Amino acid sequence: MRPVLDLLPLSLTSFRARVATNQDLLEQVFMHCDPVTNRGDSNMLAKCARVAHAFFQPAAKVLWEDLFDWSPILHVLWKSYKNDRWIGLIDDEQWARLEIYGPFVKRMEVLKEDDDDGPIGAGFYALVVRARGQPIFPHLSRVGLVSLTHMRTYEPLFLLSTGLRDVKFTLPVRDREPGESYPCKMCRDFVIHEPDETMGPLLQLLHLQSPDLAALSINFDGSTYPEADVDDMRPIRFFSALKHLHVEIGGMSLHALLQICSEIKQLSSLSLHMSDDDLQTPIRKNKANTPAPPPLRTLTDLKIRGHPAYAQTVLEYASPSPLQSLLLIGPLNTKGWKKALDSLTKHFSDSVVTLGMTLYGQQRVRFADIGDKLHALPNLQQCFLEFVPELSDSSQEPEKIPVSLTDDDIAKAARAWPRLRKFVLSCEADEDAQDGPSAESLDAFRQNCPDLTTLVVTSIEENAEIERKELRDLNGDLDPDSGGGFAFIGYVY
Repeated sequence: MRPVLDLLPLSLTSFRARVATNQDLLEQVFMHCDPVTNRGDSNMLAKCARVAHAFFQPAAKVLWEDLFDWSPILHVLWKSYKNDRWIGLIDDEQWARLEIYGPFVKRMEVLKEDDDDGPIGAGFYALVVRARGQPIFPHLSRVGLVSLTHMRTYEPLFLLSTGLRDVKFTLPVRDREPGESYPCKMCRDFVIHEPDETMGPLLQLLHLQSPDLAALSINFDGSTYPEADVDDMRPIRFFSALKHLHVEIGGMSLHALLQICSEIKQLSSLSLHMSDDDLQTPIRKNKANTPAPPPLRTLTDLKIRGHPAYAQTVLEYASPSPLQSLLLIGPLNTKGWKKALDSLTKHFSDSVVTLGMTLYGQQRVRFADIGDKLHALPNLQQCFLEFVPELSDSSQEPEKIPVSLTDDDIAKAARAWPRLRKFVLSCEADEDAQDGPSAESLDAFRQNCPDLTTLVVTSIEENAEIERKELRDLNGDLDPDSGGGFAFIGYVY
């Protein structure tokens, strides 16, 4: 067969040759067929990768660089996998093809097994055995979710690369009655085991596979979180390049985790998801007559979901850190949050510039109970306060709970935060309050906060005549489409 360029008219050969050999241009063209971003045709991309040598690199890059899961491998290994069944061993010819496409993969959304009796679970084992210790995706840098059905199912970890930088795990935890056991996947249901929720061996293997992780997230698929001891979590400290860590964990393990985090010198962002209920699990204290563990000194970003006592513990532990951004989510426990916010203002009054709080419950609350504690943050630039009856994962706008807010509360907040740029207060108006705020009181923000660009207060009674007009001088313009400031007064529907 004659080369494609030999069939072109002479006058077009030079121009089309330059186009056909311009890899960047071809990649831009093929990106319009990307099945991930443009709902394109993956079959057409696969054909382009095979039709001409000049097309292979850019077409394969678009087709393989971002995968939802690892199932495209099955198309490469078609001799061994047919009709949803493994029918033979992976021979050298098939593996050589996989070695061509595997290096293109950089990001994968999901890496998980199917049900115990499904072909995908067997596929992990077949791939790991055939890889013989060599990485299948040597340039894989991010995995959105690694989901394990059994704590000892390590096969998915062998598909991770040494260059992996970002990974999220969902580990199994068994919600069960005391004394209840469950079938072991590795024994194919012939042996009954007690639940094994230790993370240590898994973390050690992860470090061997991907020692340079910069972001690690550890989650559990049950409604309760395991209590891990120091030895079980100690492998986390082996990840010396770790900067971002998210962990779902029980209260008894909090001190152990904080002690491990203090040994990670580059850790700048910590996210903790703990019990949302009142303090059902106590915080384990250090043993008497033992030296205090070293504090956290490197955090700039902190997120805590759970009882305010947990938040207070972490804020005290991280007191030497240059904390700049803080997100707190938890139940409406006024007494508990006052203590936590006391720790916040005591240690981070000069450093915190971004604060978000989502508090939930059914009782009414006074804004002053929370807001007055935050007046000791003079450098605050972004403040987001939300009061809801319950947390929801729905994308719909959540309901709000009544908050007692006065003109004096607004004036104090405006004077306390002169560097404020964004302020969002999301709550319902307290109809039983005798001295509710007026829209005119919001003028205090314009007078005291010269850099303010966004102001949203949903609890002030809506009035078409004053909506937006009271803050007409807010950064010169209230039109959100103009790039200027934005103010909203009234309810959000």
